[in-house]
Amino acid sequence: MKPRSNVLKIVKYLLIYAVFISGFPYTLTAQDPNHYCYSADGVVAAAGKGTSEAGVTILKKGGNAADAAVATILALSIVDHEPFCIGGEAPLMIYDSREKKTFVYSGMGTAPLDPNAIKWYYQNGIPVNDIKAAAVPCIIDLCVRVLINHGTMKFVEVVNPAIDLLASIDQPWTEDLAQTFKKLIQAEDKGKNREEGLKRVSDRFYKEDIAEELAGWYSQKGGFLTAKDLANYTTKVEQPLKINYKGYEVLKCDTWTQGAFLLQTLNLLEKFDLKSMGFGSVEYIHTLAEAMKLSLADRDRYYGDPLFVDVPIDPLLSKQYADSRRKLIDMKKAVNYPRPGDPLHKGSLNIESEFEKWPGGTTTC
Repeated sequence: MKPRSNVLKIVKYLLIYAVFISGFPYTLTAQDPNHYCYSADGVVAAAGKGTSEAGVTILKKGGNAADAAVATILALSIVDHEPFCIGGEAPLMIYDSREKKTFVYSGMGTAPLDPNAIKWYYQNGIPVNDIKAAAVPCIIDLCVRVLINHGTMKFVEVVNPAIDLLASIDQPWTEDLAQTFKKLIQAEDKGKNREEGLKRVSDRFYKEDIAEELAGWYSQKGGFLTAKDLANYTTKVEQPLKINYKGYEVLKCDTWTQGAFLLQTLNLLEKFDLKSMGFGSVEYIHTLAEAMKLSLADRDRYYGDPLFVDVPIDPLLSKQYADSRRKLIDMKKAVNYPRPGDPLHKGSLNIESEFEKWPGGTTTC
């Protein structure tokens, strides 16, 4: 198995951006100094000082939600650089009201092409805080694809708030990143039109001098990524997974993330009367926890990158499968071992016997 990101992660956190495109520019009417935005036309929400402001700046200049989202992502890569950086990951979900469709942008870096790298991982595991764990940085191409398909602005416009932020960040890498952004702006200037300019931004980062510098740095630090890995990278655009939960359509990214486990959990919870239990009650928390355990057990057994793993996602997300699994939730006991199911046969695998010898077995609430 060679997942595009699950095996090789630069960051530990999965960031999901939900963006709503309404087909017209937004105008911000007010902004709270405590980092909350109020508007009749559009709202930007992001963690980290200066990140929501980056999106708001773009909205004020007439950009749409896609433009603002890209500006926010680029700003996040600076102020939130420990859990997320320009070389990190950003699965992105967009609802385009003009097309009445939701699109998933797989902002997940790919693994090295070198088969020796995969062999090394199987022998040594995935290292922590080591360049050998690095995947291809995806953020630049992600931002370019979103701007081309849904945005209205040029790269230079949406990256300017990030460049302004760099001036206020005291880190040893800020000058290098500022120079990289400037090189990308120079590449865009050579395009004959907006779309060609944006493509030149991605090309310079993944196929030209910046890629060569990155490849040399990876090699110097003992990493596996090469110029070929960078040149072969492109952001995949996919359809989301979805279920209906009590009349609401809930969408998540495919199983190259763990997002589908939320959909499975909602299916399990759908026939419980959570409202009557009372939010935060013992019964409420127990029900949620036991439902999540069942879904997470399926995640661990079945999920993987669907480009390389045959995930039985339709059976896993079916209401019939949820009905069969819901029976396993005992309102008087909390189970302390994983119980993955058998979605193709709408049942649970017979694994309980191997856990009977565990100390404690099941725990009574």
